[in-house]
This record gives sequence, C-alpha cells and structure tokens, in this order.
Amino acid sequence: MAKTTAILIIILAIIAALVTGIQIGRKVGSGSLFTSSPTPDLTSQAPSPSVIASASAQLQTFTHKECGVQFQYDPAYQVSQSSNSAILVNGTTGDQVSLACAAEIPLPPLPPEKIDEATVAGQAATIYHDASAKDGTPIDVVIFDHPVKGLKVALLGFGEVFQQTLTSIKIQ
Repeated sequence: MAKTTAILIIILAIIAALVTGIQIGRKVGSGSLFTSSPTPDLTSQAPSPSVIASASAQLQTFTHKECGVQFQYDPAYQVSQSSNSAILVNGTTGDQVSLACAAEIPLPPLPPEKIDEATVAGQAATIYHDASAKDGTPIDVVIFDHPVKGLKVALLGFGEVFQQTLTSIKIQ
C-alpha cells in the first residue's frame, strides 16, 4: 500500500471517530443523560429543625478554597477533593453529594416544570430536578454564581443530607 493511501486512511479514521463522538455528545445533550422523574421541591422542603439539631453536634465542616464555599456534612461521608470539585460519598448507603465550580457549567436540558429558582447562601440559585439515566435515582442540581470568585458553583445530590448541606453552605 502506498504511503499516501495509508495516511489518507488514517485521516479518514480520525474524522470518523470525531463524527461518532459528536453524535454521541448530541444524544447525551438532548436528554438521554437525564430522565424526568418527579422530585421534591428544595425551595419549600428544608430539613426539619430536629434533624439539624440532633445531627449538628456530629457534623464536620468542609471547606473548598478554590470554589470558595464551606458547608457541614455527616462524618459517615468520605471526602475526595480536586482543584475544582469534591465528592462526598457515604460508603454504607452509597449516597453522594458532589461539588463543582468553573467559569461555565453546562445546564441540564430540562423542561421548565423541572426547574425552580431558590436562594442558597444568599445567592440566587437555579435548581434542576432530575433522575439518573443509569438507575432512575432522583438527583437535584443546584447552580449559583459565586459573588467574589466569578465562578459558577454546582452542587449535585438528593435527599435529606443534600438539603442539610444546602442549608449549611457559606460563601467564602
């Protein structure tokens, strides 16, 4: 086979891989990553004071300096942190709370009835109610602008522990 023919085949293979990747990205962006499932409204459903009071003595404080946020979490969660994200995982239940910050964060492609407005740490926030495409587990994505760092901050999770995290978050 001639050298130019081999180079042409390699270039065509690369182009085919790129086109396939773009098509997969379009499918993910069009909603296959997120499926709709009714979830509770975070703006109207805060953890009860008794839950916070009983757990507050045991809670630990997590600070992510690059994202400029601080919040309390249950010590049953293990924390893994990188420069622009963190994940808290409960090894027993598998529950997770994720944090990410960046100049731009892609928004979940959801209909308006799955999107709410709220206030988190004194900042206007948008809440996207969704479910995992993998297993249908409910998930809420809360995104707000950091007033000092100029970053968007996203918290992902669901349930009582996630709501407790949201109520304890402070901007640094």
